[in-house]
Amino acid sequence: MFVTSFIYMGFEIAAVRILTPYFGSTMFTWGAIISTFLTGSTIGYWIGGKNADKDSSKLTIIIYLIGGAITVGVVPVISPLLANFTDLPERVGVLLGCLALFLIPNICLSALVPAISKEGLSLSFSGSQIGRFHSISALGSIAGTIVTTFFVLPVMDLKNIFVIFTCGLLGALFLYAGKEYPKKVGFLLPSIALCLLPLAQHGSTIAKSPGTVLVAEKSSQYHNIYVVDREKLAGTNGKFRTMMFGPDSIQGAINLDDTKQIMLPYAQNLIEVGEKNVSQLSNVFVIGHGVGTVTQYFEDHGKKVFTAEIDPEVVSVSRDYFGYKGKAVKVGDGRKLLSDQKDKSMDYLIMDAYNNATIPFHLTTNEFYRIASQKLNVNGVLASNIIGKLNDDEVLKAIHTTIKQNFAYVRVYASSHNENISQNLTIVASNSLLEKVDYSSYFEVQLEPGEVISDSSTKFSRLN
Repeated sequence: MFVTSFIYMGFEIAAVRILTPYFGSTMFTWGAIISTFLTGSTIGYWIGGKNADKDSSKLTIIIYLIGGAITVGVVPVISPLLANFTDLPERVGVLLGCLALFLIPNICLSALVPAISKEGLSLSFSGSQIGRFHSISALGSIAGTIVTTFFVLPVMDLKNIFVIFTCGLLGALFLYAGKEYPKKVGFLLPSIALCLLPLAQHGSTIAKSPGTVLVAEKSSQYHNIYVVDREKLAGTNGKFRTMMFGPDSIQGAINLDDTKQIMLPYAQNLIEVGEKNVSQLSNVFVIGHGVGTVTQYFEDHGKKVFTAEIDPEVVSVSRDYFGYKGKAVKVGDGRKLLSDQKDKSMDYLIMDAYNNATIPFHLTTNEFYRIASQKLNVNGVLASNIIGKLNDDEVLKAIHTTIKQNFAYVRVYASSHNENISQNLTIVASNSLLEKVDYSSYFEVQLEPGEVISDSSTKFSRLN
């Protein structure tokens, strides 16, 4: 009971990491996982309870354990199928994808609970025995949650984590079968091969297109991080290296033949905004490090830079694979580190914090931008990189309106004239007059008003 509860909760925590690259870490992702696991538990409890009353209940427990090992172990292998659900409406896609991947393993694991409970209670049916069973199960759930969240996911990739889950279920199988059928347990030895099932996914699915090579794959408490070399980037041929958190999200890039070149247009624009709008640019605060190109640029140009990055592994990857050599990065939450700065101490504040295509909600609220306004000096400028659509994007309009609540002057710049595609936009704000500025690849646009986002009212799914 302890082992299966441990794996059940560890499996649920790991499910977040599997879904996030495809759907983001949003409330819909968490809602889909919780709904799927509760549905699987409901069906599994019913099936397990019904079969527990049969004479073949002991054999049924063995079948559940084998079925659980197979269906849990195969999850990393079939997880690329989630890409088929990403084109559906967001709420529908993440729910159907989650059900397709996790429902059957949940049924198998949940069916064990009434089956094992019935067998144990048949020996001694009492309140103490019932309490003991629930306590053992609860302890397993607690241990599975803590160990997976705080010790396993930050240091181990998903395939190896699922190897552990599969081995744990097979270990429980051998313990149970050895007790019930000591002379027949040898027939289960071939099932040990199931431990290798999660490894059947040959490499990552991130770098599968022609001209791409997966250089490194890291796991942290916040992201799956992929370093991918590619022969083409933004329509340009060459030798490029990118950092990715998922199949379609590039968090930063460098030109391997010219590492000082600022490759991504949005990064170029963030630099231009500071240089063209702040006359005495000295102190720069950056939230979101990525591969470090913007931070490194301002450091190389003699600016005093403070960069907040919540994920220490991102910082390590930027140093090991992208050549970041500066000393400006502090690991921690951007809002907290910004709050710790002196009022009126900054010339330029850059917002570029993303997890795939989602922004941490507490970096988009009225309360956050009030802090940002306080930390900038009288001529200070805020520049926020936002991914959105010009045509009827409620999140983009809400962020823009929320910024306008806290700054006297706000301008918005887009990178594409196509109003129906997601693109990088820069929202520029200041409490001093912002003159009209021409940028190399961005142009000014107008946005309609939206609702104000607050710490207590953040309904948008794209804000995680």
